Amino acid sequence: MKKSGLFLLLSTFLKINAAGLLIFLYVLSCSQAFAASGASIPADSSGVELVADIAEKVSPAVVFINTIKEIKVRRPYVWGFEEGYLEQLFPQKGSGSGAIISKEGYIVTNEHVIHGADKISVTLLDKRKFDAVLVGSDIKTDLAVIKITAENLPVLELDDSDKIRVGQWVVAIGNPFGLEHTVTCGVISALNRTLAIPGERNYNNLIQTDASINPGNSGGPLVSLKGKIIGINTAIIPHGQGIGFAIPANLCKNITDQLIKNKAVVRSWLGVFIQELTPDFQKMFKVSEGVVIGSVVANSPAHKAGILRGDIMISYDGHKINDRNSLIELISTSESGKPKKVKVIREGKEIELTVTPEAMPDENKIAAAQAAPENEAQKGKSQAAEIEYSLFGINCKDAGSDSKNASGAEITAIDQAAEASEKLTPGDVIIQVGAEQIKDVKQLREYLIKNKNEKSFVVAVTNNGVSRYLTLNAEAPDKFKNMTAEPKKEQKQDKRSGGNFKYYVIPPNSIPQGFDFNDLFNQRFMEEFLNE
Repeated sequence: MKKSGLFLLLSTFLKINAAGLLIFLYVLSCSQAFAASGASIPADSSGVELVADIAEKVSPAVVFINTIKEIKVRRPYVWGFEEGYLEQLFPQKGSGSGAIISKEGYIVTNEHVIHGADKISVTLLDKRKFDAVLVGSDIKTDLAVIKITAENLPVLELDDSDKIRVGQWVVAIGNPFGLEHTVTCGVISALNRTLAIPGERNYNNLIQTDASINPGNSGGPLVSLKGKIIGINTAIIPHGQGIGFAIPANLCKNITDQLIKNKAVVRSWLGVFIQELTPDFQKMFKVSEGVVIGSVVANSPAHKAGILRGDIMISYDGHKINDRNSLIELISTSESGKPKKVKVIREGKEIELTVTPEAMPDENKIAAAQAAPENEAQKGKSQAAEIEYSLFGINCKDAGSDSKNASGAEITAIDQAAEASEKLTPGDVIIQVGAEQIKDVKQLREYLIKNKNEKSFVVAVTNNGVSRYLTLNAEAPDKFKNMTAEPKKEQKQDKRSGGNFKYYVIPPNSIPQGFDFNDLFNQRFMEEFLNE
């Protein structure tokens, strides 16, 4: 049966409308699901989008920073019969972002943005351009303060970053790839991240966000929906997508205040080596919270206050201690010379002590410092000459005059097949196993024989005056029966084989323009270079 043109036209019209209806219903269901998930675009009660308002409010106080570093190059030349060297200056340009934090013209940015710069200039949103001077910088926190002389400057306020939460909406503003005042938004993905740039600096307590951060964003603000700074954008993981990091505002405020007042940062110290309270340590010390004092430096503030190795610190200046990084930050930002109350758990009892932080000494003095002497109150015939080798694959001797410890069992060799080879090194001295202080190899062996059925042991070791706690697991019976212990050897492994590959974190500004991280050759180059 032949169909009329009208019939064909009508059927086509119905099909198109049916498809359109299906698409409409799909989009509607997706948008409802998106809204139900809580992932809707931030808006106020009237439905007006907030990000645009925040960008309009914040952008005038976000600046574009240009730097020039003059590189001196010597080149040989020959002119007739004359030979010599010609010195030339080549400008190396860099850029980044910053945030104005005072009417006086103080601007906070990253240290790596202005590092080594001979000239610094700042451009505002209204196109005004100023020369800037460096007020002060701090390599450890990657923060710096520069200053411009100008009138009618917009200012951003630093918010309390201790009150931010995971999932909270944030806005990042900066100048990625020289694209001035670019706005991106996302959420806080995690808090208290610890990351490292090999050979340069370690970052602690970072804010992780999925708001897009790119080269040039460094030093720009990460702001809340109130339009206040909660962090300073600083680093990315180049292989990751949606993984950026910012320095929390509270740390920024502490550092910038010191830089403006003193041109430098003065840190305090107690003279303790701090370790996280692992499940094995919780079982041994019979506590569930706090951090372990792994070592105390002789004549340090902690030593003078009576803090001992093995104490569990649970409170510092009224702040509850949950992890190592929070305690380190509390100590380093404490005012030198001002006493602080600390609470520790020692042998199951809570003790309150008063410690007075001091200005951190030179790093060389810290490296040469000796461990504080052990408390004297903490101080059978051997049935197996090498029980430590049977259990852990290690050989020991009495710690003698050639060791910085007057007593203990010094490790002389470690079997390369032993798990202990990843945790210990020849020269480490075992000074405690469980709750028992170890004076010599005989005492160590007697303890191990008595507890040879245990599956793991919490051990305190010291080396070069610094002690620490770790867990040694008992190896399978007869694992080392037909082996002989040899000194531990360094093994260079293929970092791309999956076993020891390290994520590397780099400031966005240090990525060469046009560098493609998806290129296999570039990946191998960066892995080899940064994981050396």
